[in-house]
Amino acid sequence: MAELGDTNSTRELINVSADAMSNMYEVYFTVPDANEEYISGFKVRISSFSPTSFSHSTYELHYKSLSIIKPTSKIEGSRTFDITFRLDVNYNVYSELKKWQSKILKTSSGYANTGVPKESLGNITVYSLANASTIGVFDGSFLSSKSNAVWKYEGVWISKITEPEFTYASSDPINITATFNFTTATYPFQ
Repeated sequence: MAELGDTNSTRELINVSADAMSNMYEVYFTVPDANEEYISGFKVRISSFSPTSFSHSTYELHYKSLSIIKPTSKIEGSRTFDITFRLDVNYNVYSELKKWQSKILKTSSGYANTGVPKESLGNITVYSLANASTIGVFDGSFLSSKSNAVWKYEGVWISKITEPEFTYASSDPINITATFNFTTATYPFQ
């Protein structure tokens, strides 16, 4: 029987644990409980993240034959973002997100809240991991937070969660996408 050689690359691959990816993000969810107090939530690792892009709204100022672009006091951008994760290793995350969503949407009874009550608003923090073996702690401290990009979203509620699609045609993992809306955000290096 052939043995695996103890090379540097083999040792590095074993030390990075199950997630050997070059771009990884760790997402921490903090969800309010029935008493409207924040509880320690749950986390998931994802392989990609696209934060909302904001831009300064502008207008044209005309003077005789000239025109210049000036900024307005309006920020343009959708206050939504998506998080996609694998269902097979994160079924508990899917379950917790569905519970969170049920505070404003219950499809079984046909109930949909027209507003977003305070008890359904949570917080989400997304950390860009420096490498796959970086270890985070749920209290918000992070091993190398000075070198990692961190996005913090407050006043978050779930507007949509995709349902799993089961098939025998493929052995690809099932991905779930959750769409979140937020009121305030803190972006990295601000």
